Amino acid sequence: MKSLSFLALFPLLQPLGDTSFAYAQSVGTSILSHLPGEEFITLAQEIGDHFKKIQNAHSQIKYGDAVDPLYDPPEAAAYLGIKENTLAVWRCLGRYGIEYVKVGRLVKYRKSALDAFLERRTRSQVG
Repeated sequence: MKSLSFLALFPLLQPLGDTSFAYAQSVGTSILSHLPGEEFITLAQEIGDHFKKIQNAHSQIKYGDAVDPLYDPPEAAAYLGIKENTLAVWRCLGRYGIEYVKVGRLVKYRKSALDAFLERRTRSQVG
């Protein structure tokens, strides 16, 4: 049962090829069959964090030498200093015209689009 939970963390390996997924499956099964519950949870969290970093690295779009990363809604909201729900309302209403990318059902924001929004909203103080 532990190996099934462990393997649930590995869908991100599938784009790398069947060999990587099969290797992860065999290693995961052999390692996790010997771990007590708390160690399993810790390992699973570390693996999840590791693959989130990999996924974020693959979410970047390159423009020449510059990199324009894609942020998911929680990251974009944190970058703007607003609540995620506020960002969702703005997106649904089309308020402020913040550009976003739809990938299937996922919503992503380019950092450059968020920076452009902040630039448009920047006001200089007169006097």
